[in-house]
Amino acid sequence: MNREEQRKVALLHISKALDWVRYRCAADYDTGYAGGQINMVFFLGLIDREEADRLDALQHNAREHNKRRWSVATQEATHAA
Repeated sequence: MNREEQRKVALLHISKALDWVRYRCAADYDTGYAGGQINMVFFLGLIDREEADRLDALQHNAREHNKRRWSVATQEATHAA
C-alpha cells in the first residue's frame, strides 16, 4: 500500500471516529479515540500540521454538537414530565 492509499484509509478511519464523537453518547471515550487517531496519522507523516489542526477543530466541534444534542434531549424529557 503506497502513502496515498495509506492516507486515504487513515482519513476514512478518522472520519468514522469523528462521526462517533458527534452522534454516540460515549463521546468522551470517542473524543479520546479520535484524537489518538489524528495524532497517530500526523506522527506517521500521512497528514501535515495544518490538516491535523483542522481535524482537531472538527473533533472539538463534533464534541460540542454532541453536548448540545444530549443536553436538549435531557431537557425535553424533563419538560415533558
